[in-house]
This record gives sequence, structure tokens and C-alpha cells, in this order.
Amino acid sequence: MDVIRLTKKEKIRHLTIWALITAFTCIVDPPPPDKALILSITGVGLTMLSYIIVYYAQYLYIFPRFYRKSLLKLITFSFLVFIILLIIDYTEVYFISTMFGDPAEFEGAPVHDLGVILLIFFFIITTMAYGAYQNRLSIYNINSQYEREKVLLTKSIGFFQNQFNPHIIFNFLNYCYGTILKNSKDGAEAIALFSNMLRHSIMNKADEPIPLIKEIEYISDFIALHRQLSKSIEVNFQIIGDLKNQQILPRILITFIENAFKHGEIYSPEYPVKIKIETDINSIKLSVENKKQITEEIESIANKTRIGHFNVRQQLELFYKGKYELRISDKNENYLCELSLNTK
Repeated sequence: MDVIRLTKKEKIRHLTIWALITAFTCIVDPPPPDKALILSITGVGLTMLSYIIVYYAQYLYIFPRFYRKSLLKLITFSFLVFIILLIIDYTEVYFISTMFGDPAEFEGAPVHDLGVILLIFFFIITTMAYGAYQNRLSIYNINSQYEREKVLLTKSIGFFQNQFNPHIIFNFLNYCYGTILKNSKDGAEAIALFSNMLRHSIMNKADEPIPLIKEIEYISDFIALHRQLSKSIEVNFQIIGDLKNQQILPRILITFIENAFKHGEIYSPEYPVKIKIETDINSIKLSVENKKQITEEIESIANKTRIGHFNVRQQLELFYKGKYELRISDKNENYLCELSLNTK
């Protein structure tokens, strides 16, 4: 980070802060009533200009370029900025403020008195600039780490996709479908569903949003495939809202549904797996509720579920940071996951 560039919002915020500081200065230290208004305004303006130059020269350029890189250059350029501060303020105090015959503010005092005061102000402003720079650097490092993790996750998912030749895979599945169809319509249907799901997983990139309707189709195929494998599963799948114009990253929603099928009771008519997806213009909401399996391996199942949730949380943090809410209710018999995504 060699230079810090302020966004439009940051510029407005900084301008507002400096305006408030200037107003506060005028209230606390008002000009004498007998002094020309134009000179008073000019004096305050030049003083604030000198402080602004010191702050932003240090914050935007000197610290980003030379901090921890070149101490000599850091000191040299900071000294040059201090010289600019001296030139502006000495000009204002000893020349501009006396244009109408008024005495200088430091009339009769040693010239170096003003220099000492300006040196103190210089160090105060430089300290403020350093604090702002450190804060900006922390944010920059966090964002850089976020981007590195995002690239790493995308590559790791892409690595799996690149291990297969889609042309060979789908030709083989088509062959299996045609062959099995002669003897078993259900078997052929299962092959077709699996082929659709595999195509969805391989063809869609982890970091590129797809239409929500395609992800819904994948979920529908997932449920239909399980029904092909076992006619006795109990699932209530409900969609509320318009799916058009909504985008989502692939395989975000399916993770919670897969967990319900893997670790939940899916054969109970009294306690079916309940899956509900709601959409509106600004959001996508998923709710998955299931009855827990009562097995001796309940702790192992819970650990696997936590691993799955950790992985999807990582995806959510990378791609939907600050735009999602995930609530999990883990009761004695029931398990409920609720995910809300802000898509705008």
C-alpha cells in the first residue's frame, strides 16, 4: 500500500470534520472586534490549511510509502512538511495579519516561540495521522487476507472440478441412461437426476453467482434422487415468492439440506424434513428443520454437522460478509437452520 486513496464518502466525512474543527476554533478563540474580518478569515483559513497539509501529507503519502521501509526518507519528508507548516504560519502571523497596521500576534516575542508552538502542533497532528494510517493498514491487511482466502477457496473447489473431463463423464452417463432405460425406468430416471446434479456441480464456478432457479432445480433433483432411492422418505419442500432475477452462489443452500438428509430422521411421516425457501426483491431465506436420528453415534454426527457448517460459514464470510444471518437451533429432538441472505 504505497498511497491511500479516499473514497467519495470518506472525503465528505473528512471535509465535515475539518469544517467542525474550524468552527470550534473560531468559537473558542474569536478574532478581536477591531480586527478586519477579511484578515481574520484569511488567518484562520491559512492556519487550518497548514494543519490539513501536514495531516494528509503524512496520512496519505509519507506513512504509506516510507513507514517500515525507509526511516531516513520518512524523517526527511516529514521535515519538509514541517517546513511548509512554518512557512505558511509565519507568513500569516508576521505579514498577512499586519497588512492593515495591526501588530503581529507574537509582537515583541522571540521568533522561535512560534516555531516551538508549531512544532508541538506538528507532532500532535502527525500522531493523529499515524493513528489513522495504522487503522487503515489494519483494514487493508484484513481485506488482503480475505481476498487470499477467497482465492484459495475458489481454487480448492475448482481443483475438484478440474479433475474430471465433463465430456467423458456425461457421455458415459448418457450411455448408462440409455442402457438401463430398457430394463428399468426408475433406474434410468435416477441416472438422469444424478447427471443433472453432477453437471450443476462441475459446470458452475464457486465464486460466480447463478440464477436462483438453477439452484432450486439442483435441490429439487437432490430430493427427487433420494425419493428414487427410497420411496419412504418424508420431505416437505416449499417455495414462496418469485424466483426471477435472483442470483446466488452455487451450493450455499444445499449444504444445510444435505445435513438434514445425512443426520436427520427422514422416514417419519409424523416428523418430515421441512424445507422452505422464501424470496423477495432484496433477500433469500432458507429454513430447514428435521428430527434428529437417535443413534449411538449421535456425537459423531454432531461433529460432522459442525464441520459442514464451518465450511459453509467460511463461504458465507468470504462471499456474503455483512449480508447474511445464520441461526441454528439445536434442541433435544429437533434441529433447525435458518439462513437469510441480503442479495442487494
